[in-house]
Amino acid sequence: MSYFSDQVFTNGRLATQNQAAPWATSMAIREGKIVSMNKREIAALTGPNTKVTDLQGQFVMPGLIDCHVHALWGARQELFEAFVGYEATLSDLAQGIAARVEATSVRQTITGGPWNIGHVNAIAKLGLTPRQWLDKISTQHAICIYDTTKHSMMANSLALDAAHIQDQVNGENKHLIELDQQGKANGLLHEEATASVRQFITYNLEQRLQAGHQMTQTLHRYGITAMKEPMAFAEDLATYQRLDQLGQLNLHVFSHIARSSPLNPQALSIDEMQNLRDTYRSPNHHPDGCKLFLDGVAPSRSAAFMDPYVPCCCVGEAADKYDADALLRMSPAQLAQQLTELDAAGFTVKMHAVGDRASNAGLDGIMAARQHQDSGIAHEIAHTTFVTDTDFPRFAQLNTVAEVSPKLWFPTAITSVQKELLGAARADRCHPIKTLLEHGAHITYGSDWPAAVPDADPWIGIAGMITRQHPKGLYPGHVGLEQGINLEQALAIFTRHGAKALRKEDSIGQLKVGFQADFIVLDQHLDQIEPNRIADTQVQQTYFAGQCVYDTQK
Repeated sequence: MSYFSDQVFTNGRLATQNQAAPWATSMAIREGKIVSMNKREIAALTGPNTKVTDLQGQFVMPGLIDCHVHALWGARQELFEAFVGYEATLSDLAQGIAARVEATSVRQTITGGPWNIGHVNAIAKLGLTPRQWLDKISTQHAICIYDTTKHSMMANSLALDAAHIQDQVNGENKHLIELDQQGKANGLLHEEATASVRQFITYNLEQRLQAGHQMTQTLHRYGITAMKEPMAFAEDLATYQRLDQLGQLNLHVFSHIARSSPLNPQALSIDEMQNLRDTYRSPNHHPDGCKLFLDGVAPSRSAAFMDPYVPCCCVGEAADKYDADALLRMSPAQLAQQLTELDAAGFTVKMHAVGDRASNAGLDGIMAARQHQDSGIAHEIAHTTFVTDTDFPRFAQLNTVAEVSPKLWFPTAITSVQKELLGAARADRCHPIKTLLEHGAHITYGSDWPAAVPDADPWIGIAGMITRQHPKGLYPGHVGLEQGINLEQALAIFTRHGAKALRKEDSIGQLKVGFQADFIVLDQHLDQIEPNRIADTQVQQTYFAGQCVYDTQK
């Protein structure tokens, strides 16, 4: 091994995220790791074959970490689906699906979206059910398209009939299948009821690898060098591993294996999960997590809140009949048992929890696991969208990660829906990030792309986390203005906090001697601009293990 560095970067403003030495000007790298941050020492490490880069005062920081991103799914959406964007009209949606139909052989499946309740209402005004509306586009293709949350689907007759949905309208998922006036499935499916039509959406190995390449390009463009896959199935695990074996992953990926989900309600055994973990591990792919679902989502009224939803003309249940625990996907006793078993098996459990009752149930389950043994594993509440006052201190007390996703801490298209369902005051309590920090919670960031957000852009998330307003002014007002935090706190959430959640706090998330050289060069100094302008940040270069994996000039 040569004494000299492979690369040296000089004359920069390096925001290191190392609390002992938060700023530096230079950095030396050897074999993918940082060997010095000392300017004088670096001069001695610079040899005849060392590549020297003069940063000319540019802002450099550790690569960002997205702790909840369905990255392969998002890439498949970009490549293979009729994706029309979150601002699409019903006409746009119809045209997008029709274009994909035109390019696809008959009897094949068409997927895409997203649709929202506004589209459903517009279809009703046409005197049609969603099923009939899609049938007008094609009866020769199975059409099943997602809503904005990815927890509900709209399907045409061919897809519904192939999935035998009508046979299920009186079964255990009957409350998740919407019916027309004749008692026939009208095309709207929610949560587990979507599994029967989702099975038709398949991709071959070539397509999965193509999506993998699209994924890495997308994340590197945003400056993301590490991520958590929050709901991995065997094909996803195999894709991440294969990309890594080919030397084309260039990301740290921590996968949470889906034990059971709306896509696959049949729960995996601990032995099956351990086999998947062992089979698909590779140097940069660590399938050491498990995913559980505790509730659904607010738009379909399947998220578990302590208090009832705002009454609606379409929902007949009276507020005094509301049962929050009925919306939990498993009983507290079942959750406690699963968490105890998974904790003992060494899995980091990430639990989908939107409603405050679901977050509360997740913390109760972790407490039960801690009483059995203190493994030291920091389990996670995914989304942490709503939290009761009494649960704020429990995150730190139970060594539990509060992962905040998607980017609903500033106004978006979903904000108005949440206000209608929950009331303005409760909707304003969405993502109480500052209060969680004040109670010592370990917070990580997740985009949740492609669910509920149009892209994996982290910069708008950082800006909105500070201001609690839409950084580009696309939606007025704010969400919990008093929950805004400062830049230093936000950058920690997007870097070193994420590293700890990946179990890699000793090797990534900071620019520090001995750490892997994962870093990004930006076009502006984040600490010298107005918070809203952070949303406009452009990554100039992204480095993974010292190698440039993205360059805006190439």
